[in-house]
Amino acid sequence: MLCRCKYLKRLSDKKNAAIPTKLVYLDNCATTPVDPQVIGAMEKACRKTWGNPSSIHLAGLEAAKLLDQCKIDVGQFLACPPERVYFGAGATDALFTAIKGFNPQKYRFISTVTEHSALISPLRHLQKKGCDVNFLKVGSDGQIHLEELEKLLKNGPAVFFYSPINHETGSIQPTKEIYQLKKKYDLTIVTDGVQAVTRLSKEKWQPYYDIIALGAHKFYAPKGTGILAVKNKDIRLHRFRHGSRQEGGFFPGTQNMPGIAACSAALKLLSDDELRRLKVLHNEGLEILQREVSQFVINTPPESQTGILNISLTGKNTGSMEELIMALADEQICISRFSACNGKIKIPSLILTEMGFSTERTLTSLRISSGRFNSRDDYFRLARFLKEWQKR
Repeated sequence: MLCRCKYLKRLSDKKNAAIPTKLVYLDNCATTPVDPQVIGAMEKACRKTWGNPSSIHLAGLEAAKLLDQCKIDVGQFLACPPERVYFGAGATDALFTAIKGFNPQKYRFISTVTEHSALISPLRHLQKKGCDVNFLKVGSDGQIHLEELEKLLKNGPAVFFYSPINHETGSIQPTKEIYQLKKKYDLTIVTDGVQAVTRLSKEKWQPYYDIIALGAHKFYAPKGTGILAVKNKDIRLHRFRHGSRQEGGFFPGTQNMPGIAACSAALKLLSDDELRRLKVLHNEGLEILQREVSQFVINTPPESQTGILNISLTGKNTGSMEELIMALADEQICISRFSACNGKIKIPSLILTEMGFSTERTLTSLRISSGRFNSRDDYFRLARFLKEWQKR
């Protein structure tokens, strides 16, 4: 495999490296399976609406109509004017566009130490260049201290970049309380909504953003499509890309209409019933692990019942985490330790470290993230494996 870590090269050499039919997939924070109904929307766009939306003929007109309808549907889901919904290549692309859209000479940039690398990396880069960038610490529950944020807001205009729900631990930030600070300070809220849309009810995130970024493959649509929605009409983002004027000039080039159609269809499938089912599965899965596996501790806060369950293995027989993940792969069980963008296995969890957990705990953590197509049986298979692993 080209340009891959040693772990993936080892995995690719195994005879059973191909995806089996009875795969236990518990890594939905990394990406989700594509829903068959979403595939239908994508296929229809490929067959019937394949024109360039910017072309001035009938094929282009049909594609433009589809693009407009997708913006209306997405805007309705996000409570954002459809003309301020822009489609790009993914959530990382959208977040980078938002960061580049603000003048760092005018605004103070604020984030948290536990954000995804899609936020941390570009903000660290600006910090190294001398821009006013601040990272808030978190408590053992993963939440920021609001008084620390408020201190930073007293010194002029600021942009706060954060995710309502952490991608590794499931910790939930106080979204309403953060947004209420706008009443007192010149504050703009940019939300990484990648995990929130599938794991939190709308009332916990939808009213509390100015700009939001989403990636389609996190909510059961194909990879390659992202959303940047600018709800606050007073915000005028700087356009830094050069090219044509598609998507407001933020994402120049011909729109990916099959991907956009799939993205829109996938958002319409999200429901409160699914969130309730995910909460039940989260609690049942935890009960199964507690009943079957004796040697582990829970890192996810108890109130964060969102389908993201972070645990750390304990005991003498935990062994190498790389060997554990490899053995899980042998049993056709897919879970991870961190964000897939990390690319490493043996290192401590940086997020758990920032939350104040011990080195031993940060070195033996696992992230179990369930989704639409998981069941109790998946947790039983994982629990049986971990139980036998610790008996070695």
